Amino acid sequence: MIRNLYDRFIKSTAKDPAQAEREFVLHYLLIGLLVLVAVGLLDIILAFITTQQSYLFYRMLITIAAMALIGTLYLLARQRKHYTLIASITALLLASTGGVAAYHWGVLLPTSLLMFSLAVITAGILIGARYSLYMAVAVAIVLTILQQGEASGRLHPDLSWVGTHPTTG
Repeated sequence: MIRNLYDRFIKSTAKDPAQAEREFVLHYLLIGLLVLVAVGLLDIILAFITTQQSYLFYRMLITIAAMALIGTLYLLARQRKHYTLIASITALLLASTGGVAAYHWGVLLPTSLLMFSLAVITAGILIGARYSLYMAVAVAIVLTILQQGEASGRLHPDLSWVGTHPTTG
């Protein structure tokens, strides 16, 4: 059964071994992202049920849209069409998620730094080593701009998370 699931959802059909490995990693990454976003959606749904706070409804919608985007990328990747474009969109999606989080909650947010790191590594593995350098430079520029905006007072991120204790979610 597990072999059947692997063959159906993850295994690459590319003839070139290097391309097959990249497709394999992309499939695993997209499935992993889908699982993580689904767990996040479940957490939001449970929080919405228990607290009845209206802002959680909008988070649910955003999370569902993210699942649809990642699912679409996965389906396109399985068709083996436009591999480089799908890999590039995946790396940019990870970087933009980190950028949005850094914009809203500050550049020191561990989640945004991890997303930026994942974007750099993803670009290097899926597209090529030199693209990880391009992504790293872009990330450094974004972090510098956001930090300068915070330091100058033009950006006002929500830093309330700094003084709170972590929750299960």
